[in-house]
Amino acid sequence: MPQAGVGGDPLMLQPDHVHYIQEVLRGAVRDEGSGTPDYIKRSWLRCLNEYHLDPQSEREPFVLPRQERLARKERNQALMALADAEMAHLYHQLAGSGYSIILTDRDGVLLDYYGDLSFRNAAFRTGLVLGAMWDEEHGGTNGMGTCLVERTPLIVHREQHFFSRNSGLTCCAAPIFDHCGELIAVLDASGESDRAQQHTLVLVNMAAQMIENRLFLHHFRDAYVVRFHSRPELLGTWGEGIVALDEAGCIAALDRNALFQLGLKSASELVGDPLERVFNISPQALLARSQRKSFHPLPLY
Repeated sequence: MPQAGVGGDPLMLQPDHVHYIQEVLRGAVRDEGSGTPDYIKRSWLRCLNEYHLDPQSEREPFVLPRQERLARKERNQALMALADAEMAHLYHQLAGSGYSIILTDRDGVLLDYYGDLSFRNAAFRTGLVLGAMWDEEHGGTNGMGTCLVERTPLIVHREQHFFSRNSGLTCCAAPIFDHCGELIAVLDASGESDRAQQHTLVLVNMAAQMIENRLFLHHFRDAYVVRFHSRPELLGTWGEGIVALDEAGCIAALDRNALFQLGLKSASELVGDPLERVFNISPQALLARSQRKSFHPLPLY
């Protein structure tokens, strides 16, 4: 019986999927000519050495008690309400592909779910049910849990899952951040696809960005916001940048797309500064212009 000799105390485990994980970590196996992504290897090592998980475990997925599920639903009410439309849209975009759309909170607890009928049996079998814990410590390497750690969009395809019982799944996951840059949720599309669909990940990430935009605008619904993009036809889309202003006309917050378009690494580089540091117009002039001619993009430099 092989042992996992990758740091820490070796685990006495069963062959098959365990053997595959060990061989990949040793560099003896390459899959589909491109190799196993580094984020998968990092996750496997965490599962082995930090969480001491067994890839062949038959333990039932952990589902929170009903009261805890209701409490989390209450805490994430705004998130779920604002995410619902984007989840429904994404589900229809992927209609017929066998993917289900999943939303988890910051701890990997499954909050909401749009399920494909053809995937329902697999979902129950693998624990894709409301209240289930899908952080890595409970779910091993998986789209939602690994995305929470890596903080970036990623795919976990079939045998890249740590638990062998999940090796029939393909998961495409993207993080959702709040206006402070804190990771608060993960949006995921999971299905029994035999191919890792890069275009599915692109759609999931776009939907996650739209949810972020909705959350940002909801939080600053009583403030003035400047929505901008280098291409005016992309205003109002997932890629627009958003800057919120305080009562003095200074910058109170920026979303991730605003940081990207302005070439910044952190919102702290601009928060508290006047809008004129970014654009060649004062908040007063911008407000007067928008009142005269609403919903028409204004060229700024």
